[in-house]
Amino acid sequence: MKIMLLGMGEIGNALQHILRQRSDLQVIGWDKNASKYPDQPNLETSVADADVIFICVPSWNVRGALLSIARFVKPSAAIFSLTKGIEKESCKTMDQLLYEIFPGHPFGILGGPMLAEDILSNKTTAAVLGSSSAEARKLGKRLFKNTSLQLSVTSDARGVALCGVLKNAFTLGLGIAEGSGMGENARGALFAHALTEMRIIVQALGGKSKTVLGLAGAGDFFATVQSRHSRNKMVGITLGTGADGHLESEGFISLFCLVKLTEALGIRLSLLENLAKIANEQAAPSLLEEVIFDTR
Repeated sequence: MKIMLLGMGEIGNALQHILRQRSDLQVIGWDKNASKYPDQPNLETSVADADVIFICVPSWNVRGALLSIARFVKPSAAIFSLTKGIEKESCKTMDQLLYEIFPGHPFGILGGPMLAEDILSNKTTAAVLGSSSAEARKLGKRLFKNTSLQLSVTSDARGVALCGVLKNAFTLGLGIAEGSGMGENARGALFAHALTEMRIIVQALGGKSKTVLGLAGAGDFFATVQSRHSRNKMVGITLGTGADGHLESEGFISLFCLVKLTEALGIRLSLLENLAKIANEQAAPSLLEEVIFDTR
């Protein structure tokens, strides 16, 4: 079976490390920055030969990446996304983009705590594949059998995609709290509040609230919040300290869309709204403390 990885950043390399544990898989990578994958093959040929394509690019590049390969993908190929973000222009999540650009293809969303550093160190990793396609779920289980990644499956692709967006946004918030000097007790309260808001949002936008309590939601959120490797956490800490920095991260970019989508449904969420004010309007980080006392 021929596997192609589109995007060879940290998660692309980590996924390659896992899949190459299987001698019966032919795994190749491709990146628009050729220095990340020297001697990479021709893009058109690689896509046309692939039985499975993993999308490993950030949300702000994902539409361009998908459109660049769409005309070469063979009809039977499965498409799996590891992108945990939302398209800023359309406010579409990855499941919606895959459905739009690859109609008729089996596709899935890979979620859960998959920090690249642990994967590359051969530490045990568990993830979940969300797909409405029984064929895609079966294929996912087959691909990761006898590897260091323990894969579970769910039909809730929508919920897995939304959890990937939300855990990054709320990790940004926990980073702001840490950077501004809030104590661990307060941050624990914010973590619990974030999980509550995640369940409300996922259910309102078409996912299953129970997905939030599994690997895609609570599991990934916990791993990201406590990791020193998380860009979303580091960007949040930068915001919390008031220091200048490069603020591009999935969590930061997703806030505008998350507020837009929830407001359109008439949902008021104090943590999400206050976090957006801090990130987008330079409001004081102390707004997060008000959330703890919100009894709405």
